[in-house]
Amino acid sequence: MEQKKFRYGKHTYDYVLERSNRKTFSLVVFPNMRISLRVPLDASNSDINSFLVKKWTWLDKQLKEFNRYKKNQVIKNYVSGESFYYLGRQYMLKVEKNPAEGVSISPGIITIKTRLGLRNTNHNKAIYEKWYLEKCELVFKKELISAIRDYDIDTIPKLKIREMKTRWGSYQKNNTINLNPKLLQAPRAAIRYVITHELCHIEYKNHDKDFFTLLESRVPNWKKIKDELELKYG
Repeated sequence: MEQKKFRYGKHTYDYVLERSNRKTFSLVVFPNMRISLRVPLDASNSDINSFLVKKWTWLDKQLKEFNRYKKNQVIKNYVSGESFYYLGRQYMLKVEKNPAEGVSISPGIITIKTRLGLRNTNHNKAIYEKWYLEKCELVFKKELISAIRDYDIDTIPKLKIREMKTRWGSYQKNNTINLNPKLLQAPRAAIRYVITHELCHIEYKNHDKDFFTLLESRVPNWKKIKDELELKYG
């Protein structure tokens, strides 16, 4: 995938360009305002720009609709009754008094235990985020080790948790895989897909035909998983 810019009049948009073994162009705008353009391997820059110009009206409409939706999203206050996603399931938040602070999870409920006020947003958030990042480390590491074993990969990359605006994961030349903490909201199959995608970069640095052939051999339904990941958790 490549990070690109599309300029039309006074407007400039960032988008992700993905070349693959396909015959048609596909433009998608996700709820997080991320723009993805999938094109054939031999598509020229001129062809790509012409396609985006033709799609300008539709693209602008989609971005405005999602921007309106984004503004209306509820800001989390970390109080009882709010909902949170964890590993693809939706949980109701419960906040209770307890001198032993922490977070516990049971069917349908995530409980924040706090020694302070039940509606202390900042403190509750700090307790939740500490637990959440610890879970990221555990779950992501477990899925990474499992993938390395399943695909018989000799190189063991380092794992880092890093917030990213438009990516679920990335692979660095120093043999490090970065994963977005938001990924923990998604099902394990989606986490496994993102990790597998980044592991494929050990062998193929660019998103060329060989890269996608390898990815498809490891995750045959990766396109469906990716689209669901973007639409529901993006």
